[in-house]
Amino acid sequence: YVAGESDRAVLASGKAVTILCADSFGDQNQDDPFLRIKTRNCRSDFGHVPPPCLFWSARFALSRGSVVHEVPYDPHLEYVFFGEEIAMAARLWTAGWDLFNPTKVLAYHLGSRAHRQWFREVQTAPEQVAKETAGKHRVCGLLGTAWPSGQLHAAPAAPYGLGAVRTLAEYERFAGVDFRNQVVHDRAKTGGLSAELFPPQWAEE
Repeated sequence: YVAGESDRAVLASGKAVTILCADSFGDQNQDDPFLRIKTRNCRSDFGHVPPPCLFWSARFALSRGSVVHEVPYDPHLEYVFFGEEIAMAARLWTAGWDLFNPTKVLAYHLGSRAHRQWFREVQTAPEQVAKETAGKHRVCGLLGTAWPSGQLHAAPAAPYGLGAVRTLAEYERFAGVDFRNQVVHDRAKTGGLSAELFPPQWAEE
């Protein structure tokens, strides 16, 4: 998209239901220790009954408006790119909110960054980098992740911490992940659903 011009984006033709699944922790540069979430095409519409979802994405999050009061967005993560979605997933779930996948395509999201500058290219001022680092440490404290080099951080205070309805350990079991040891179990890789509902991994690469 170029300002002032018509949108030239072409919508994907696929209509398969996409499921939020875990990919891996961190990146090749060890820039952060956070879980990466991806979508996988699913071979079922679940009889149009939304199946439970293990994770949360900021791309298209639909809920009752009361969520912003019960689990307000953390304003101290303004320069954090990776980490805020898994932090919000843990906060929502531990606060008693259940997450669901849609059973049909509701909207589209352009995932490629090739057409625009990446945040690393514009977020270079020392104060921005310092705030980003502080935000990463804040998410580490929330999830109990010792990073970097085994360093522990304080968890955010209310109202930006975990909920009181369910525990973080319960969320880890539910989602199939281990934040402290950076482990992704099979349950997380299939979004909590049967592996038979997805194409083989080689077909998705």
